[in-house]
Formats: sequence, structure tokens, C-alpha cells
Amino acid sequence: MKSAQAELDLSYVANLSRRWLSPTLFALIALCFLLPFATVSCDQASTTFTGLQLVTRTVPQGGVLDEAPDCSSDISACVERESSLTAQVALGLALVGLALGLLGVVKGPGWVASATLGALGALALEPFDMLGPDITLHSGMKLALLLAAAVTAVHGRRAWRRRRPRRKHSVEAEAGPVRPEDALPDARRRIPVGARGKVVGDPKNQARRANGREQV
Repeated sequence: MKSAQAELDLSYVANLSRRWLSPTLFALIALCFLLPFATVSCDQASTTFTGLQLVTRTVPQGGVLDEAPDCSSDISACVERESSLTAQVALGLALVGLALGLLGVVKGPGWVASATLGALGALALEPFDMLGPDITLHSGMKLALLLAAAVTAVHGRRAWRRRRPRRKHSVEAEAGPVRPEDALPDARRRIPVGARGKVVGDPKNQARRANGREQV
């Protein structure tokens, strides 16, 4: 009884973790935007910003650059011009994934997770069109990338597990219906059809044969 109850408890915990794992990871990705994302410096100008500042285009000013036509204004304006849109897309995708997970949608969050990882990767590797900037990634960006990779792997594994029963059913359909003689055990299939039920050594068969001889 205790073992059955323990199995039920473990099954409940597993289902609960499966239900909330994806939205939790998406929520953590969104929270990473509150952390420092990167530092961009060029010449004497430098600015450090969070993901949320990049999304809302409120990157702190760090000095004016004279690198026309690439950047001839404050370095913060150049950073916003080059990367704010990508950051907005990444945060928006993370929030969409969170909403889908909370609603219990099965198909869809996997694609959103892949798109989120792609947007964050593009943001981390995006070359600013300024001349020779130094870009240092901070904890917010690194953690967001790690979490995006994790949620993508989670949904990839779930998609693979959903496809396994489909492949099994397709193989069974291609094999066709099972014949009755194929479903019999090997021992009975080796016995001729006319001899089934007359196995030597069977007490019932011996008794029937003895009664038949007496009647004759």
C-alpha cells in the first residue's frame, strides 16, 4: 500500500514538474532582461546596459562618437539603433512562450523556444555597425542564452517522444493485419491443423480413445 502511494506521489510530482517546467524557464528568460546585458565601448565612449534598457531604448549615455557614417552621436543611440529591435523580439517571444505554457498549449512553445534562442543568439553576436567597438557580454545575456537553450532542448525532447507512437502505428499499419495462425504460440503452430487437440500424452485424449474402443 505504501509503495503504491509512493508511486502515485512520484507520478504527481513528475506531472507537476512537466506542466510548469516550460513556463518557468520562459519566465526566467524574461527576468534575465533585468540584469546587465552587455558593455559596449569605442574610443573614449562606453556604456553598460540591461536588457530592459535595451528594449525600452533607455541605454545610458556614455559619450559622443565621431565615426561617421557609422555613428556620429552618443554611443547609447548607436547601440539602440542597432540592437533594440532584436531585444524587443527576443523578450516578446519569451513572453509568448510563457503565455502558451500557462495555457497548457502542447504544440507551439517548442517553435517559440527555438525562435527565442535564435533572437538571443543574434543579439549576442550582432555586429554593431560602428568602427571597432569592444562588446563584453554580462550575466543577463549569458543566463538568458543558457535558459533559452534549455527550454529548446526540453521541447525538442517532448516532440521526439510524441512522434515515437506515430512511427510505431505506421509500422504496424504497413505490416497489415495479423493472421490467426501467426498469433498462435510457436508450439501450436508446429502442430498440423488436423492433429491439434490430439497431442500424444494428453490424459483427456487417451480417455476418449479408450472409451471409443470399448464402445466398438
